[in-house]
Amino acid sequence: MADWPHGGAEAAALEPYKGRYVAQDGLEVLYDSDSPYDVVRWLRKNGLRARVWKVPATAEDAGSFLTW
Repeated sequence: MADWPHGGAEAAALEPYKGRYVAQDGLEVLYDSDSPYDVVRWLRKNGLRARVWKVPATAEDAGSFLTW
């Protein structure tokens, strides 16, 4: 993982969120939910902006056949 982006720190930080939608700012996960709408609602309620996306649950979901 040393040759991964951020030395694998991002992958490690996202491990607990596999299969969930997250609001991410840098390496920090601000909020997570089963629904992207809940994540956006939380961001708006708190006046924040962040990248919202679904953390792949498996390597195949990420479009890769590599193992984690």
